[in-house]
Amino acid sequence: MESTEQILFLGLGYIGLPTAITLAEAGFEVCGFDVKPEVVARLNSGKIHIVEPGLQEAMTQAMATGRLHFSSVPEPADVFIIAVQTPYRETEEHKRVSDMRFVESAAKEVGSVLRAGNLCVLESTSPPYSTRMVEKIVSETSGLAPEQFMTAHCPERIIPGR
Repeated sequence: MESTEQILFLGLGYIGLPTAITLAEAGFEVCGFDVKPEVVARLNSGKIHIVEPGLQEAMTQAMATGRLHFSSVPEPADVFIIAVQTPYRETEEHKRVSDMRFVESAAKEVGSVLRAGNLCVLESTSPPYSTRMVEKIVSETSGLAPEQFMTAHCPERIIPGR
């Protein structure tokens, strides 16, 4: 089934890349965005940069459809999926907290190309209220009120490498 929906993945690691490939194979137009030009260049040459059994073959098939490409510049889309890392950092009080810098940066990238009616999904492992934070950043960056676009959270349901 072909779809006219365009999906932009932000973050092409163990969550974003396999999911982008799967959705391209399912008929969606998919762009993978990453801030690392070397990752984008490698992927556009048809080679994966992570270890995931069977993923290279799936990538080759998805690229052959013409529905999957990669960019270091965010592109307009209907759906934005933020799948960037959220490592832990230690506070001065020696507490481990989520480092949300990558999510915040990705939300700004989404806001730079978001249009009314679009959907922004936070896929990264993140603490409570992170989706609200993303919505606020996207709204401020895009100039659109939160009521003009949709925001959702989709917790990870896979184990990288399997």
